[in-house]
Amino acid sequence: MAHEHESEMVNMALPPERKKEMPESLAAESPRYPYGLRISLDNDSLEKLGMEGMPEVGSKSLLYAEVEVTHVSQDEMAGEKPRKSLGLQITRMTLMSNNPGKTPEEALYGS
Repeated sequence: MAHEHESEMVNMALPPERKKEMPESLAAESPRYPYGLRISLDNDSLEKLGMEGMPEVGSKSLLYAEVEVTHVSQDEMAGEKPRKSLGLQITRMTLMSNNPGKTPEEALYGS
């Protein structure tokens, strides 16, 4: 199960209309991305990934991961668009500095 164009990165930011639905005071503090898209890595995980130093806040990196599907759900209500949910557990991953000019395959496996 992959995105139609695997090599294209998809911006997962919440659409602007979601913020328009909120009171102005909440919209300014609301997250840019949906709940559940943030990953936190502890000391053991960072060591497994070979990270000795820490990157600067705001810097970009590439994350490639193998995931296991943990749940699928679809609810349909009369007159509403179906609501779908997909649970993914990261089982293997690699993290690297963003390297423009290289394909994901070149970055992972070399030229």
